[in-house]
Amino acid sequence: MPLLSARTALRPGARVLLALALTLVAGCERTSVSRRALAELEHVGFRADVPDSARGNAVFIDAWWSDDGAFLVTAHHLANGLRVWDGRDGRLLCTLDASPLEGEVLVDGARKRIVAHRRGSDALELGVFDALDGRLLASAPDDRDRPAALIGWTDGGAAFVAARPAGTEVLSSDDLRVLRRLELPADSSRYRPTGALLAGSYNDKRTVEQSPSGARLARASAVYDGGQRWFFELVELREMSIVSLESPSPQAGFASFAFSRDERLLALGLSDGLWLYDITQRTFVRQVQISGRRNNFIAPMAFTAGDRRIVALCDQLEVLTVDVATGEVFGQHAAPFEDWEGVFRVSADGSRAALYHFTSDTIEILDGPQARRIGWVCAYFCNQLHNPVRVHFELSPDGKTLAAAHRYGAALWSTDEDRLLAPLNDPALAPVRPR
Repeated sequence: MPLLSARTALRPGARVLLALALTLVAGCERTSVSRRALAELEHVGFRADVPDSARGNAVFIDAWWSDDGAFLVTAHHLANGLRVWDGRDGRLLCTLDASPLEGEVLVDGARKRIVAHRRGSDALELGVFDALDGRLLASAPDDRDRPAALIGWTDGGAAFVAARPAGTEVLSSDDLRVLRRLELPADSSRYRPTGALLAGSYNDKRTVEQSPSGARLARASAVYDGGQRWFFELVELREMSIVSLESPSPQAGFASFAFSRDERLLALGLSDGLWLYDITQRTFVRQVQISGRRNNFIAPMAFTAGDRRIVALCDQLEVLTVDVATGEVFGQHAAPFEDWEGVFRVSADGSRAALYHFTSDTIEILDGPQARRIGWVCAYFCNQLHNPVRVHFELSPDGKTLAAAHRYGAALWSTDEDRLLAPLNDPALAPVRPR
C-alpha cells in the first residue's frame, strides 16, 4: 500500500502518534548532524588553553581593517571614541575622539590616515586623524541632519570619496578641500549608501561599491512607482562622469556588487542570480542562476586571486564559488539545517570566508576558492548549548586574521590554526569579568 494511503487509513489518534514519532526522528537526525560537526572542534565550551588573563577587555561592536591589514579600528560598546590597533600584534596605538556614523570609518594603512566624524556639543565635524598617535590633522564642519556618507579612498589615498545630498565629492585627505564634485540625478533623501533591501543580518554590503583601485564606483538606487525598480550606474571618479547600466533584470531585487581585481568585470548579485557586466564592453556577458534554499539572491561576495572565481553567499548561509569563465558552480558549502542563521564575511582577496552560526555559537572558516571548510575559530568558546552572545567579527583583507569580540573578550585569532594571536587590551577599560 502506498505511504499516503497507509497514513490516510490510520485512525486520528494513530496519525498523531505517527506524526510525533516522525518529528522526534527528524529532530534526532538534525541533532546528530550538529553533534558530528561539533565533534570536529578541538574546543567545545570555554577554551581550557586560554587563561582569563588573556581575555582582551576592548570588546567592540564594529571594526574596520586598513587595506593592507596594518591597522584595525574598533568601536567599543561602553566607551567613547575609536580605538586604533596594530593589526599584526594587537598593540593599542591610540584612541580617537571620533565615532562611526552609521558604521562608516575609512582607514588607510599606507598613509596612516583615518577619516571619521567627530560629535561636539552642538556640531558635527568630519576629521582626518593620524593612525599612529590619534592627532587630528584636519577638520571641517558637516551637516548634522544630513552628514556626508564616507565611501572609500581614491587617488592613491591622497583623497577620499563622500556622498552628500547634492552629489558625490572627492575630498583631499590632507585638508578636506573638495577636489572634484559630481551632481548626481538622485533623490537627495537616498544619498546615503544603505544596505540592499534583500540584506539579511549577514549582509554587510551597501548600495555603493568602490573598485579596488578606487577609480570608480558602482551605485544602485531604487525607484518606487507602484512597485520597485532598481537602476545601476558606474561613476568614473577621475573624470567625474556616469555610465548607466541597463538593468539585466528590471524586476529583480538588488543584493550586492563586487569588482574584479583588474576592474574589467562587475558582478551583481540580484534576486534572480549572479550577473557579470563587462566594464570595457559595457554589456552584461553572463547570468549564473543559483538554486538557493529559499531565495535565489547573492549577497556579500568577492573575486578570488586571478579573478578566476567568485565566492558568494546565498540564502541560509549557503556559500558558493562560481567559475568566472564558464559560469558554472565550482564549489558549494551548506550549513546544517538547524544552524543556518548567522553572519557571513568574505576577505577582500576572496581567500577566506567566515560563517558565524547563531545557534551553535561557532565561527566556521572556509577556503574561498573551494567553498570548503578548513577549520573553526573558537573565539574563547565554541558551544552548541551556549546562549548566543552575538559575536562581532571582521576578517583581515588577506583572510589570515579574525578580529572577534563578545562579552567574554576581544582578540585577534589565526584563521588557519584557531590560535589566539593577541588579546585586545585597553588599560583605560575595566577587565572582562571571568565566566
